Amino acid sequence: MSRVMSSPVARYAWLAATLLLLVLLPLTDSATLINVATKCLIAGLFAMGFNLLWGQMGLLSFGHAAYLGIGTFATLHMMNAIDEGWGLPAPLLPVLAGALGVVVGALMGWFASRRTGIYFAMITLAVAELTHVIADKWQGFFGGEAGVRSIRTDWWLFGFQDATSVYYYCLVWSVLLVIALWALLRSPFGLLMYALRENEERVRFLGYRTHSIKVVGFAVSAGVSAVAGSLMAFMNESANASMFATLTSAEVVLNTVIGGSAVFLGPALGAAFNTLFGYYIGGLSHFWLLYQGLIFVLVIMYAPGGLGGLFSGATRQAREGRLAHHAPAYAVGALASLLIAVATITVVELVGTVMGSSYRVLRLTSGETWPPVSLWGIDWHPLGIGTFTFVLVLIGAGTVLLRWAMASHRQALDRIGSET
Repeated sequence: MSRVMSSPVARYAWLAATLLLLVLLPLTDSATLINVATKCLIAGLFAMGFNLLWGQMGLLSFGHAAYLGIGTFATLHMMNAIDEGWGLPAPLLPVLAGALGVVVGALMGWFASRRTGIYFAMITLAVAELTHVIADKWQGFFGGEAGVRSIRTDWWLFGFQDATSVYYYCLVWSVLLVIALWALLRSPFGLLMYALRENEERVRFLGYRTHSIKVVGFAVSAGVSAVAGSLMAFMNESANASMFATLTSAEVVLNTVIGGSAVFLGPALGAAFNTLFGYYIGGLSHFWLLYQGLIFVLVIMYAPGGLGGLFSGATRQAREGRLAHHAPAYAVGALASLLIAVATITVVELVGTVMGSSYRVLRLTSGETWPPVSLWGIDWHPLGIGTFTFVLVLIGAGTVLLRWAMASHRQALDRIGSET
């Protein structure tokens, strides 16, 4: 009984600790960290809105960039209207942008949700491409390649002139919407959304209008995405038609998969991970997109529940007292993954550098056929025996340790099964 009772307490303790950390983050007085954290909040909210369709209703959308962009441009024009003397309340602009997203989402969802599966996904992709073309051609509203710009305006006691105030503004809206989504998913309508994902035919047999449920869910999802776009407008004070590109819709799918669509906060976790990964790793390597793609593939193959699923599973094992049985396997598996990751990074960086134009210039200026490449603080000869030996030893050791970890994990499962 104590374990069952401690589960909600532990969960809320984690949430409270995370929220406290987010509230205190600006005390670091790091403009860079505050800027990245704000991007994480916006990307996380966007992923949460997207996952309302995919994770809760089983409807995969490839066109959610349309609603993010609609919220962004609507807010930018409202910010310009405030500068011209309109009496719009600046702190509530996300409400108006979200309402517009709900209306557009309901209209688009009415058409798209008449089909399911891959047909639904293709319709959303077509809508996204249509929106992208309209945004590119309608330069009077979307500004074309130059885009639309605006300036944040203070309103009453609310100031938006510094990065810290924008961060707290995005944090408040993100927390409010996450709470609203949590309440929605545990309401009778939220249970219908879950039931629709599991067995639409049975829901229809019970007398519910499944198409109406899809339309409402689509509209809410689009509204949350539009609010995320509104917050993005506050942060960047500008946007152009590239926001509607397919890449934006693909990024939110990537964030959700890596974070875990089956866990409530999984998409937000994946969005934060990818945002931080792109910012910090992107500054260290030109091949960070390749590494991100490899992580995406590995998650799909070996951790379909995403980072949220891994964290949730580890928390459940700790609550049930089973984590100690798996701890050695997890530790060895982490070490094996690190060794294989170092070997992979070494190969990618060496091959990518050798095939780059700057290396060809280095070959011409140095007079060497294969000049050494600096990596990990060491000069590596691309065709040297030491380079090949280092990579092969790491891969071999990592493979052996990984196999041992997997075998140990299976033995722990069998031992726990025999004890119960």
